[in-house]
Amino acid sequence: TLAANYMANLDYIDREWLRASLESIFPREFLANFHCALEGLAYAPATRPVYALLVEGGVLDFALRQKSKGRHAREKLIERIALAFLWEDEELDGPRYSYLFESGRIEDLEQATGFFWSVSNQELSPGQVQRILSFWAKCVEWSRVAAEPPVTLLSKLGRLSCYIKSVEDREQEWLLAVAPYVHVGYNADDFIEELDRLVDVSPARISVVLGRVLDTFVPTFDFQDRLKSLLTKLAAQGRPQEAIDFANRLRNLRGMPELFALLTAGSP
Repeated sequence: TLAANYMANLDYIDREWLRASLESIFPREFLANFHCALEGLAYAPATRPVYALLVEGGVLDFALRQKSKGRHAREKLIERIALAFLWEDEELDGPRYSYLFESGRIEDLEQATGFFWSVSNQELSPGQVQRILSFWAKCVEWSRVAAEPPVTLLSKLGRLSCYIKSVEDREQEWLLAVAPYVHVGYNADDFIEELDRLVDVSPARISVVLGRVLDTFVPTFDFQDRLKSLLTKLAAQGRPQEAIDFANRLRNLRGMPELFALLTAGSP
């Protein structure tokens, strides 16, 4: 456990020793010890050299196929793989991600999605943003052939809309794929906030997406007046009738009847 916890330090001191000792630190013939090491690794800094050693030694591939025993081992393992994807050390068609998709590891994909959303406040390169969006696209593609829609995963994917800057055909396709499910797990407020941001650049497409959200979600509260802001912008962007129709559908919300009256005041 301690050896795995200090892997970055051991790598700094003597990489060749660490490479030679990797099987002793992660002994596959003694699964209890292996899982203890994974739990120690969960608290170790994530570095590219250590990740490369874990891949080279087959530790990651073996660990992915084990049932997690520790409290944080699995989620931290998935976060390492997600981070490696941003480093371009993993690819969606590579062995790790291929295993996650082919074996239907929905919780792991949800964990990766959460990690990608959690770094949205950091300075990511345009290439890294595109990689995150490609992960979203891959999840949508995979969900379409799944036996049942992975509703929680699709809901969490909606939070990745924070990375969208413009809405063309492909972006609208991703948004529409997750829109019916964003209310699962209380992600609707975040999704609507992003729609409120994007309506300025693509009112027609965002109107369609909002309609898809409201087909399955009946909000009981307009958090921070985001829906009212979205409808006001929609009307200002030349789509007043759609804004009126949405306001009518949302008439149970506080302040929405007043907005409806304001929007219809100039209607013929």
